[in-house]
Amino acid sequence: RSERRSVNVLLSHRTLLGKDHPDVASQLNNLALDCQNQGKYEEVECYYRRALKIDECKLGPDDPNVPKTKNNLASCLFKQGKYKEAEVLYKEILTSAHEKEFGSVDAENKPIWMHAEKREEGELSDNALYEKHGGGYKASKVNSLIMNTILRNLAALYRRKGKMKAADMLEECATRYHKQDGSGELNRSDSFARLRAEMRKSSEILVKKLQDRKPPQMHKPKK
Repeated sequence: RSERRSVNVLLSHRTLLGKDHPDVASQLNNLALDCQNQGKYEEVECYYRRALKIDECKLGPDDPNVPKTKNNLASCLFKQGKYKEAEVLYKEILTSAHEKEFGSVDAENKPIWMHAEKREEGELSDNALYEKHGGGYKASKVNSLIMNTILRNLAALYRRKGKMKAADMLEECATRYHKQDGSGELNRSDSFARLRAEMRKSSEILVKKLQDRKPPQMHKPKK
């Protein structure tokens, strides 16, 4: 019944908004969840792929919906035993988030999964990741709830492939997300990042008003 209702809503959205509207992608995600509850993983995969295509095309690769849908698709592939395809998607998400926060990947600036695989190969000591502020240490600072989930999902995939050391590193990084870093500064969650942006915006407004020799007007950051 839930699946039929979701299909009807999807058809309505496509008729009213067009087949490539972001709301259609959202409804495809809902339909995928309904099918997932029934174990219809081939259909789930199809719906997530269609939703991802719309999100990437209409919202752009930096939209928060893209990693969420990509993670859902990867998890669906994982449940079907399509480990290689799932692994590629998880790594794409982590690499994209890393580059957005810290710049292009190079020999000195690598996303966490690369460090995890080096540990697995014996090229990185257990403590090396957090010995300095750089490289893999940064991975624990690419921190949103979805990234935390993806770290754990890729760790589960590594365990399935027998890469225990790589899995341990990702889980350590996911755990550190919830804790303070060595400087005592809280890692930034999405909400904290928005708060800082609002505070910075308020400060810029105040400076401009002072330069114009007008009474400053303070703005409280949005919660």
